[in-house]
Amino acid sequence: MSRKLFYKISLIISVLVDVLLCAALLVSLAYYFINGKSFSPHYLIGFTAFFILFAGFFISLVIAVHTKDIRAILVSVAFTVARFICAIIVVISWLSEYHSSEEKPKENETEDPYEWISHRKAILIAFAGIYIKIFISQLFILNRYYSHAAETQREAKEREVNVEF
Repeated sequence: MSRKLFYKISLIISVLVDVLLCAALLVSLAYYFINGKSFSPHYLIGFTAFFILFAGFFISLVIAVHTKDIRAILVSVAFTVARFICAIIVVISWLSEYHSSEEKPKENETEDPYEWISHRKAILIAFAGIYIKIFISQLFILNRYYSHAAETQREAKEREVNVEF
């Protein structure tokens, strides 16, 4: 019983951290656009894909936790892997080509927070490291939920077969 509680608490914590990071990113993007700045299209596509995948993950996770349906758990795993791939692609592309000009601006000259972050590779790598830990923990916990749901379904089928005989 304590393991189930541990997995539930771990899942709740990882999802809350994930929600907070997504909300912070969404708020910073909204603030960025309100101030009249814009990204190149491939960043917009990457951020939009990440938010759509997060919404799909969150919806499938809620369904999976409430129904203990194996298919919903597998869809949650698929969304988690897709979000991981999307996040890595955005971070790698940001590391390689965010700069809009050839010269590196001085620290005090730029008010663009995304430009500022792009010049500090350690922050991007730390962000990716945090998200990797979140994704790994979510995949591990979803694997436990899947194992438990599969075992429950197998036991239900065995009882069904035993009742028929």
